[in-house]
Amino acid sequence: MPKKILLLLGIIFLSAFISFSTYISLFRDNQRIFNHEIIKTTELQNNNFNINRLMNNPKSVDISNSGATDNNNNNFIYFNQNQNQIKSTPPPQHENYLKKSRPPRPPPLFKREKKVEQKLDDLVPKTKYSTSMLTKECLNGGIGFQDKCICSFNYHGDQCQHMGEDRCSNPKFHFEDDKHIQHTTGLETFKNATVPFCCWSKHRHQTNLYRNKLRDNQIDSHHDQLKQILTNYGPWNENDKVFLNHLFSQADPYSADDSTHQYKLIMQQDRKKDKFPVSKSRKSHLAFVLLFHRIEMDEVQQLLKYIYRSKHYYVIHIDKHFNDTAKLDQLNNYINQLYENQLNQNSLLPSNYPKNIKLLDSRYYGAWGSISLVYSELSAYKTLFNMVDERNQAINQHQPWSHVINLSINDFPTQPILALEKFLATESSLNTNFLNEDIPKESSRINKPWLECNRKLYIFNEQENENVCGGESYQQLYDSLDHTAYTDGAQWHFLTNKFARYLISNIKSLERLFSLKFSLIPDETFFQVAKSESYLFTDSEYSMKWDQYNYRYIPWSNLHYEVGLDDISKPFPYETYFTRKVYSTQVKNAIVEKYLKH
Repeated sequence: MPKKILLLLGIIFLSAFISFSTYISLFRDNQRIFNHEIIKTTELQNNNFNINRLMNNPKSVDISNSGATDNNNNNFIYFNQNQNQIKSTPPPQHENYLKKSRPPRPPPLFKREKKVEQKLDDLVPKTKYSTSMLTKECLNGGIGFQDKCICSFNYHGDQCQHMGEDRCSNPKFHFEDDKHIQHTTGLETFKNATVPFCCWSKHRHQTNLYRNKLRDNQIDSHHDQLKQILTNYGPWNENDKVFLNHLFSQADPYSADDSTHQYKLIMQQDRKKDKFPVSKSRKSHLAFVLLFHRIEMDEVQQLLKYIYRSKHYYVIHIDKHFNDTAKLDQLNNYINQLYENQLNQNSLLPSNYPKNIKLLDSRYYGAWGSISLVYSELSAYKTLFNMVDERNQAINQHQPWSHVINLSINDFPTQPILALEKFLATESSLNTNFLNEDIPKESSRINKPWLECNRKLYIFNEQENENVCGGESYQQLYDSLDHTAYTDGAQWHFLTNKFARYLISNIKSLERLFSLKFSLIPDETFFQVAKSESYLFTDSEYSMKWDQYNYRYIPWSNLHYEVGLDDISKPFPYETYFTRKVYSTQVKNAIVEKYLKH
């Protein structure tokens, strides 16, 4: 064989040998790195699993043999399962432990340094707590706060059960309408409620509470602000306590230290100055608050048939007076089925699409002209904001609602829901609140106190030219309102996302709400007053607009204020998206035929 060929073969063989050796070396390095990553990933997963179990239920985690190195003293930290304590012991030094090749030890489950504790907190999923804060039973209109009772003026004792020498004077009420008191128990309930009311009234009178304008968050802490509100605006009933529990939560529900039992608003403010983004599809996501005082399934189904869509959000409040459990179950089953049907019909919706229609858990005893009607609506706002968060977490798409629309069981749409979507998605409407304001209502709605009797109706009125309880005059409350900045109006509206958030997250708004607790028909005053006192109205940089028309039709010319077939036979006198006071199925069918079938 020629030498040249032999030399060429030698060179080829040598090159192949060098390449193969290099490949083997790289393969071993990569395999070592890969194995190390698997070990790290497995250890991290196991560690996170143990951490989550430890944080959720420490007693359920078997860590009797677990340990970690303490970098400060090079000791080995063991968890003592029997004593639930941590103790430091020297690391084991036996021969097998020192000689045996072991993977790197997992990071410690717990270290004493604060920085490590903060990191562990970051690993635990954040949840929204709704810790009940007003659990202590208090008498005579008192209210529990931090396991103690806040009592009205002249009441004392662990449960406000004792009354001092000053009996706060005799109340000077007369009945506005005697027919509402038909039972002795109702009369006794009223008499028992008036004395505590007079004591709170005397406190407000002596502190000149209503003579001063409501403060603009002079106290930084929500906890301290809440305590001051509870001290000033009693007496407190069951509706009040349910509402307060709905909006406030304990800041650190896990802490056993009394000094950390601080309370804060569950819904925080969002003072972003940017406008609500215009929908690319030119159709807005909407939220609906449905306030039902009864359940008649035919009426509920007919209403939801024309307003329910899978993209929107719905919260239904059922008056707590309504206690027909069979109908409550029937309604709950119906809305669940309605949601499932929409999910099945729309193939674009993912299987984990969260529920967009719910019954409000916090239920209130409703009474015509009472503050409970406002409580129901504001509580629904918080649930609607949470539903947006749930959808965002499930489908990773932020789909906030632009406006919230309140309806009763006797309301009915006069245009297809698609028309309303397009109208509220326009650039001019997205940052506009449609809040009715018209001629001022009677001053007696505010400057004379009204009390609720037997959870049915506010029926009491101050005696002519005399201060109720011989002390407080509600003229103080009336004078605290700037009537040049607002006018009373209707309860029914389209409110923007931003204004709705303000109403349940701003302490000044909530204090104004409680100041109106004993006025008549506050649902036709609160929203308008809150608007005039908010930064969204007084500060032009927030770009919030206000329209005094709410696009609702009410037949004021009709003696009974009820929509009839005559009203439907002719065009509505002005543009409207809903009509109020529709009590007849026949009229609703006529609206469907004329306005909704196209």
